[in-house]
Amino acid sequence: MLDTAGLRHAYPGNAPIAFPDVALPQGGRALLRGPSGSGKSTWLGIVAGLLTPGAGRVRAGGVEVTALAPRERDAWRAARLGFVPQRLHLSASLDVQRNLALPYLAAGERPDEARIASLLQRLGLAGLARRRPQALSVGQMQRVAIARAVLRRPALLLADEPTASLDDAAAAVVVRLLDEVAREAGATLVIATHDARVVAALPGAAVIGLAPADRGADHTAEAS
Repeated sequence: MLDTAGLRHAYPGNAPIAFPDVALPQGGRALLRGPSGSGKSTWLGIVAGLLTPGAGRVRAGGVEVTALAPRERDAWRAARLGFVPQRLHLSASLDVQRNLALPYLAAGERPDEARIASLLQRLGLAGLARRRPQALSVGQMQRVAIARAVLRRPALLLADEPTASLDDAAAAVVVRLLDEVAREAGATLVIATHDARVVAALPGAAVIGLAPADRGADHTAEAS
């Protein structure tokens, strides 16, 4: 399950953001909603162990992520987390196929070539395996990043505006893939989104509501 309590985070020169407490069962679905500046990317970064909050805790799958040392967080992310960031981080020196091999290599495993090929096919990228990121469109790079996040069947899957650069057809494929992969792995799925297409595609998802930044503690979390 995913359980957060008392999370607060402040960037230099800004008032702290207070986040709602969240409790999602293992395998649950949630949409992280709120206007720009409300802290959606910050919340995802904290839950992913990429940011250390000023206060509060995150527990995922029985592991208190906020209590882990940096090296332990790295190991936890490699083993248990799939993360689709807003800003893509694909190696420009590697083609798509080799970029997708990196999560396996980071975990000390042999790349699962069949799994990579299957995901590229499902995402409409099968013909692009030997292209480098600079030869891809923004939407294609986004889909490669999504494939990378779900490759190793994570227990917790986080996505930050994964459909922002996609047309309707590609957005539908991506949301369906995220949902299907999460169900196959029994993973908890949280998607931060402004996109009404995502909301419509996951009607049973809980909603984690973040208020505008200037309203501080007036945050709400509601489960469907």
